[in-house]
Amino acid sequence: MTGPKAPTRKQAKAAALAMHAAIVKHNATACEAAATLRTPCSIGAPQCAHIVPKRANTAVSVDPLNGWKLCPGHHLAVDADPTKWLQMVEASCGAGVVLEWRAAVDHTLDHGLTVDGQPATKLVWWRHQVRALELYADTYDVPVHVPVHIRRWLDGPTPGGVTPTRQHRPTTRKPTHPRKNPHTMTDTTPTTAPPTIILDRNDSGDIDPIPRNRYGAPRAPHPHTGKTVTWQRPSGLAKKFLSDSYHLEKWVQRTIAKGAGLAPDLGALAAHLDVTEDKTQLDDLAARMGQAGGRDAKANVGTAIHSVMERILNGEDPTYAPDLHPTVGAIRAVIDRYDIQAPFVEPFILTPDVVMGAGSADGLVTTNVTDPSRLTVFDLKTGQRDPREFTTLTEWAVQLAVYAHATHRWEGVGHTLVELPPINTEVALVLWAPSGGNNAELIGVDIAAGWELVKLCMDVKAARSRGAATDMVVELPKYRPPIPNSGADTPEHVQLLTALAGLRERLRALTRRGVVTREAIVAHWPFDAPPLRSAEHNDDQDQWTTATIAAYVDRLEKRFRMGPADPTLASAAREAIMTLPADLAADTLGEIAAAGIDPDNMRTRDIAEIGELLIAKDGLVAAREQLVAMWLSSAPAIAEGALEYLRDRLGMPDHLPGDIVRPLTGGDLVMFEALCSFYTARPDGSTVEGRVADLVAACGGRSPAVTRAKGVAAEYGFGRPKSTEAIADDPAFTALVLHLTKLA
Repeated sequence: MTGPKAPTRKQAKAAALAMHAAIVKHNATACEAAATLRTPCSIGAPQCAHIVPKRANTAVSVDPLNGWKLCPGHHLAVDADPTKWLQMVEASCGAGVVLEWRAAVDHTLDHGLTVDGQPATKLVWWRHQVRALELYADTYDVPVHVPVHIRRWLDGPTPGGVTPTRQHRPTTRKPTHPRKNPHTMTDTTPTTAPPTIILDRNDSGDIDPIPRNRYGAPRAPHPHTGKTVTWQRPSGLAKKFLSDSYHLEKWVQRTIAKGAGLAPDLGALAAHLDVTEDKTQLDDLAARMGQAGGRDAKANVGTAIHSVMERILNGEDPTYAPDLHPTVGAIRAVIDRYDIQAPFVEPFILTPDVVMGAGSADGLVTTNVTDPSRLTVFDLKTGQRDPREFTTLTEWAVQLAVYAHATHRWEGVGHTLVELPPINTEVALVLWAPSGGNNAELIGVDIAAGWELVKLCMDVKAARSRGAATDMVVELPKYRPPIPNSGADTPEHVQLLTALAGLRERLRALTRRGVVTREAIVAHWPFDAPPLRSAEHNDDQDQWTTATIAAYVDRLEKRFRMGPADPTLASAAREAIMTLPADLAADTLGEIAAAGIDPDNMRTRDIAEIGELLIAKDGLVAAREQLVAMWLSSAPAIAEGALEYLRDRLGMPDHLPGDIVRPLTGGDLVMFEALCSFYTARPDGSTVEGRVADLVAACGGRSPAVTRAKGVAAEYGFGRPKSTEAIADDPAFTALVLHLTKLA
């Protein structure tokens, strides 16, 4: 055997499952169950949870769509509760995809595993899955870990991954698990194509090779970052956030009712189901009843007309069903009358601004009634509703406005983004041709107004988010039953209640400051005075007992120096705080609040505590004055220049150099010292190139210098720089960055 050694079945299976888990977790940003189940996530690394279990379902075990990214708690909850599993299925892939997986598993049970339509052993099948998942990861830039020996095998010269020995050649063996009534189905096992490229059909019925997530939304590269992201479909934007769907829902209900009458077998299948427990089955039956009732008949005709028109715009002369002749003839007449030329037919275009929308427009065209210097968005509509109806025009304007603001087009995997030429953002064209009719009309749509509606849609989307809804919850105040007031509202009674309320507040002040505990107050309570109750209900109190309690409170306050402070001393303390530098004053007020001191209602002991704080702060101010004095003595001209700069920066009036020191904050002193150090080393301030060189040398490169300067700018109030040259243009800013870098 030559070349790298191929993995064993066990090794290939382990590698494929690990790659599948990495892909599933990469395709989602967070736990997918949090929003659906509306329960908080647990702590722990995210896990890959199979939608259809991998045990006994080998055929779909590594389908990249067969998995949710869940936290450990939600993983256990979904596995243990079938109801939650159904909720997740309905919110993500839908029951139809699960049924397709079930059919693939049944096919495997009947015919065994297959690769490229040929029977294959588990060894061959698992090796094939490793290659398919590797291709998927390369296509969509998914980081997956592959063991070294398997990586060598993948990069080796054996494309099949299997040495062509007799043991590994395809055989015509019987199915592993024969069944009495085998299904006749096509092989749904992944082939060499990327396993999760969902080939969807566009409006014209052609295969659209645009990758999509499990919800059908397109995934395409972002023009600005190049990263593959999920985009929003413009066609459903207005329907979801603006349109009134009442009449449409009524029509759908009528088609379901008609279908139930035309297909009584479907009604029999639904009769015994529960609307709460069997939602998936009933949804499927309702869809089938709607089809039986003709819900999709007009849509199918519209799809055919789209396909024909696309060929006409491409310059072809297609053949089509005789029933379409009147409608297609009317469409041809409009195209000829307005000389509609389509440089781009069915382009998949991307709008990265505001809406992150992407979809396939019917065409980007030029006509004899629009600006020839710009392309115009063109769309065919075959619905029966009157286009002058507000709802219809709203949907059209929103969809076409998103297309008109597109910047790039993309042809799918393997292609690069191509920038679009200028597009008309004022008017778009709709060719309205009701299916089954013989008339067509070209309608201009105001997409400038439509773009404003797009922004409104995004506002509605943000308002509907779970976070916005949570912000609207208001906590109600705790209910307190009213306390009856047995006393009359006489002046004497009001005076008594006021005095009692004041005593209660004085006692609370004692306990808040921690000078005495509530238990100690109760233990030494006057024996001849009843307990102090709420201010609204004190029937046991009278003037005598109130005076007794007041005397007791006075004794407590005197003992613990909690009596009212001398107004003159209190005012002096407040003024002393305000004369401190702004940062020291804020720190002092914070320390006072933490100690439970009210600056507007100081007690005797508060004056002493505030005095201790002011002594400490005066020491910091003295240190700052000493720093300034040192620079004034060693480099007077530079120091006075730095102080003058600070005066101008802070908008202070001119004073002697020493007078500026007391108002300066710690940040201002850092700026002062930075300027003095900078101009002492560079008396002429250096040149821009010299300052750039100093920044690069101090920070270790241009990028670290800009990163460091952005943080300094945010902290010290400078403009946010974009380059080292922008930093060096301001010598003071350069001095500050160099100084702080040196200190760090």
